[in-house]
Amino acid sequence: MAIERHILQESEGYNYDFLTGCYFTGKRQLIGATAVWSDSIKEPSWNFAGAIDVEEDKVTRMVADVTSFLQEKGRLPSVVITPFTHPHNLREEIEQRGFIHKYTEVWMFYNERRPQVLLPDGLNIKKVEDDAEKAVMVDLFNRAHSGAEDEVYGELPPEYGEALRKFDPNLFNDRSITHYLGIMNGIPAGYATLINHDKFAGIYNVGIVPEFRRRGIGSTLTLNAVNDAFNQNSEYIFLITEQGTSNERLYNHIGFTTEFTSEGYVLDSSPED
Repeated sequence: MAIERHILQESEGYNYDFLTGCYFTGKRQLIGATAVWSDSIKEPSWNFAGAIDVEEDKVTRMVADVTSFLQEKGRLPSVVITPFTHPHNLREEIEQRGFIHKYTEVWMFYNERRPQVLLPDGLNIKKVEDDAEKAVMVDLFNRAHSGAEDEVYGELPPEYGEALRKFDPNLFNDRSITHYLGIMNGIPAGYATLINHDKFAGIYNVGIVPEFRRRGIGSTLTLNAVNDAFNQNSEYIFLITEQGTSNERLYNHIGFTTEFTSEGYVLDSSPED
C-alpha cells in the first residue's frame, strides 16, 4: 500500500522528536529549517539542519543561520536533503557554497500485514525493565559496534553507548519507549528499541554481538518491535539505515520498503592549498 507523501514528510519530524534526549541533545527551529544537535557525539549525522522549507531568496540567510548555530555548538555545519526539501534545487545551492555530500540514508517503512513472530530455537525476547538490564543492553551495543569487518557502522566511539545509557523511558511523557533484549540460550545476544507516538513508530538500535550473528536474531527483534507497534495502534512503522548495506537488504527481506532517501551534506572545512 502506497504511503502518502505528507505522511512520509511528517516522519522526519517524528524521528527528530523520538531521538531527542538520546543521540540528539536538542532541536531548534531556525530560518526555514530544524536544527538538531548532540552535545557529546561529534559526527555530522547527529548535528545538522533538516526539514528545510525556505524561499529561494532566503537560502543564503538560512545557510548562514545553520552555519552559525552549529559552529557555536562546536560542530561542522551540515544539512540534510530529502525529497521534501524546498527549494528543490537546494543541493546545487549548497554545493556552490562549499558543502560536500557525506552520506545517504534510506527511510524504510513496514508495508506488510502484522507479522507472525517465530522465535529461533533458544531465543527469548524480553523488555528492559531496570538499570541492570539497561547496562546489559549498553554493553551489547558497545560490543556490537567494536569494529568487526561485517559491521555496517564500523567502530563507534563510547559517546554512543553513553547516550543510550542515559535514554531513560521514564523521563518522557511525549512518547512511548521500549528497549528489548534478545537472549539466546540464556546469554544476552542482541537488542532493539521501539519508540512511538500518535500513529508513528520508529525502530532503532537493532544490533547483535558478533558471535551471535546470522542466526535470525536481528530480524526477529525487529519484527517483534513491529508487532508491538501494531499493538500500540501505530499505523506507520519506519526505520533508517545506510543505503546499499546489508541492513537495507535484511529489512527489505522482512517486509520493509525504502520510501525515500536523505542525503547529508557537510561544509568542507579542509584548508585551502
